[in-house]
Amino acid sequence: MTSSLAVEVTLKHLGQAANNFEVGVFFLPFVVETGAELRGLNSSGFYYCNKLQHVKKAWLLGLLVSKLKSDLDAMMDHLNIQTDNPCAVLEQENAKLFLKGTSQDKYKFFLQSTDLAKMRTTYTRIDETTRMIAESTLTQEKAKIVTLRDAKNKVKKHWQEAQKLEWFFVDEKETVAANVENTLKQKERDVVNNAEKLAETKEVVEELEKDQNEANAKLEETSTRMSETIDKRWMHKAIFAKLAARCNGTKLN
Repeated sequence: MTSSLAVEVTLKHLGQAANNFEVGVFFLPFVVETGAELRGLNSSGFYYCNKLQHVKKAWLLGLLVSKLKSDLDAMMDHLNIQTDNPCAVLEQENAKLFLKGTSQDKYKFFLQSTDLAKMRTTYTRIDETTRMIAESTLTQEKAKIVTLRDAKNKVKKHWQEAQKLEWFFVDEKETVAANVENTLKQKERDVVNNAEKLAETKEVVEELEKDQNEANAKLEETSTRMSETIDKRWMHKAIFAKLAARCNGTKLN
């Protein structure tokens, strides 16, 4: 009994031109096909049929480019892709050690033969380096956070002081404005009071002027009467003098 399988993998063949494999021959994208056959019911494994391995230009209607294993191996080496089971073909001594070994030994051999152990070491080193970088970056970022927090506190403190100073000036201005307003109100009250006093004084002056005018009129009338009385007295005196002169026989001029 024979069983077979075929695996088809499409490679986009992207990236930098320097990393691509024979761009002039293997255009992007292309398909890699590989197959295997299982012969016999008691077979211990697959026998890889390298003749089934070939490369196609997938975008050119399945045009066959090559079916040589050397081309496929060269491409796999260039692209760092491993397709064959490294444990399938072993030297005689390694095969004996592999068959006699425990499951743990076989697993270790498998890790070494597939470069997984090397990859594990590389990834461990990468993880350690990443962890160190992360810790260093975290320490630096924490220091930056402390610095930023201090700067924030200083800015907040300055802002609070500025707010206090601003409110102090506002209170002072409000106090000055209140004093000015009170002074203006007092002046307005003084003006009203002075106006009332001025009106009262004006009334008093008018009354005094009226009384003065009346007194002047009476004085003038009295003066007129006195003048008339004096004139009459002088007239009477002259008459009496003439009469006396006549009586005494003296001629008066």
